[in-house]
Amino acid sequence: MEHRVLGRTGVELPVLGLGTAPAGHIPEREAVAFYHRCLDAGVTHLDTGPQSGGYGNAQVYLGHVLAARRDEVFIATRCNEPDGETALRQLRQNLADLRIEQADLVYAQSLGGERMAPERIFAPGGVCAALWTTDAKANRRANRIDLGFMDTHSPISQF
Repeated sequence: MEHRVLGRTGVELPVLGLGTAPAGHIPEREAVAFYHRCLDAGVTHLDTGPQSGGYGNAQVYLGHVLAARRDEVFIATRCNEPDGETALRQLRQNLADLRIEQADLVYAQSLGGERMAPERIFAPGGVCAALWTTDAKANRRANRIDLGFMDTHSPISQF
């Protein structure tokens, strides 16, 4: 499978990634087998998120796979909480569900609108400041985490 470099990270990823939400809503055995088939086929960029974000049990199911195959996977997860402390708790739960110590990419998801307004999430105490300065600091030193932004609810022109 073709690979490309992700932005300025230097990390090469397959051009095809897998969004795990649909597998979070099927029986566990089927989901785990599906994830293994994807990895076997070279799909190693997996994008997941918490149950509260519509991902069902995707992270928990994926955790079974990552326990044995973490080194093969670039894992992205997300926080959809505007408050920094709440987002950090969510990130810690995401990592626990995935059975990993750190993610490769963490998205601040659903930017825009009242709940995730840019002036709120970028402010001191907001999700972006917390992810960037707290848990992420140690991971950045290890070159293992980047922070991304995802807007699925409003026009980008709001920013």
